[in-house]
Amino acid sequence: MELLVVICIIGILAGLILSAMKTARERAKVAKCVSNVHQIFAALTLYLQDSDEIVFWKGTNIDTQGMDWYVYGGRETNNLDTAQGGLFNNIVPRPLNKYVGKKTEVFHCPSDTLGGPWGNNSLFDWVGNSYNFNATGDPFSGLGKGLDAIRFSSVRDTARTVVFLDGNLVQGGTPWHQGGKVNVCFADGHISFMQGPFGTNAVDWTWDP
Repeated sequence: MELLVVICIIGILAGLILSAMKTARERAKVAKCVSNVHQIFAALTLYLQDSDEIVFWKGTNIDTQGMDWYVYGGRETNNLDTAQGGLFNNIVPRPLNKYVGKKTEVFHCPSDTLGGPWGNNSLFDWVGNSYNFNATGDPFSGLGKGLDAIRFSSVRDTARTVVFLDGNLVQGGTPWHQGGKVNVCFADGHISFMQGPFGTNAVDWTWDP
């Protein structure tokens, strides 16, 4: 009887330890994701200093010439998505890579592993970047201007204007982070680990400068 009690106690403790380890691992991934986005925003700040505050560019056809959601930074070649005229392997160099010391893993969220519209791959494997850039406005409604080719200093509500965010929110699929939360970076540089609702009706952010 005493042995059974000991075994039960060990089982309970093991369960508690495993749960605590899982929580700790998730927190570490979220922290790494936040660190990545901080570095990406810092890279954007340096880029803007060299570009007279103009945010990237807007091609005649954004789907083939950029600047789209992803090709501002990240892996430049061997990306699996060959659509859009091969855009995800054609923009070389991606403009922010220089400003992160060409460490393209900065653009890879540690929770971006597999699953989503891109199948049994990560979003990073698919397009070379885990993080969406607010290129053209609200990706949920297709409305708005976004930040392409604007002067960054013209952004009015910097605390609410989205610049970068976890790509999974826009692309769908299994949430990367526990509770379905996402990391969102705003134009004033602060990052929020946010719970929905998101999109056009969200009160905490705007897609337009």
